[in-house]
Amino acid sequence: MNSSRSMVRRLARLRAVPAPVVDAAIAVVFVAVVVVDRTQQPVAGGAAMVVLSVVLTLMIAGGLVVRRSFPLAGFVAGTVGLSVEALAGISSAVSPYANLIGIYSLGLYATRRRALLGPPMAVVGTAIYFAGNPDAAAFEGVGVLFSWIATWAVGYSNARRREEQERARRATRQQAIAEEQIRVARELHDVVGHTVNLLIVQAGAARLLLDTDPAKARELLAGMEQTGRDSLADLDQALGNLRPAPHPAPGLAQIPDLVDRLTDARSEWS
Repeated sequence: MNSSRSMVRRLARLRAVPAPVVDAAIAVVFVAVVVVDRTQQPVAGGAAMVVLSVVLTLMIAGGLVVRRSFPLAGFVAGTVGLSVEALAGISSAVSPYANLIGIYSLGLYATRRRALLGPPMAVVGTAIYFAGNPDAAAFEGVGVLFSWIATWAVGYSNARRREEQERARRATRQQAIAEEQIRVARELHDVVGHTVNLLIVQAGAARLLLDTDPAKARELLAGMEQTGRDSLADLDQALGNLRPAPHPAPGLAQIPDLVDRLTDARSEWS
């Protein structure tokens, strides 16, 4: 149990590491492994080949660094570096694995149109690589090509699944917004309807009492004024629900107050 919790904590810490840092670390590890490989199997052909090997290794490593932000450029850099290594006869046993990460990243992070360039580029890259390694068996090239395309397919399918999930989330948000707008519209209708009824009743009562009881009429007119102000405040709060607001928008809880005012006005009129 403790070991599983410790593993979960480690994974959580890894997810918190920024993606560029992760990619840079992968590139550094790749370069370090290539250095170890070159130490055990030195590059033949003199200083020029050594320099070329260093340049190509850095090119492939650069493709790993930009594999998320520029996945197509990263895979092109890796494929070119790997192909030139093979044609120059200085292939590293580690470089193909770096390019495998590159084609997966192309399928996962590139746009749909650019990601579809992965399989044909893999065919060309594999053909060039094995052209520089004529001693390799034919079935070996087919197996490598299959693994490259299968890796790309995994990344591509994951990207499309993410797109579907994002579309579903957007549809859910839009539906929630539409439902909220309908709810606010109904509340506004109720508030406005009750307010107008109340004002009509108060205006009618004030008209009837204007000659016989001016004081009462003035009281009713003052009540109409207050009702209008309260209603404007309610409407302002309700409309505030349609935009970010620091205070909660009113709901149907204000309707009983309007009903009470309407009942009082009718009783006074009668």
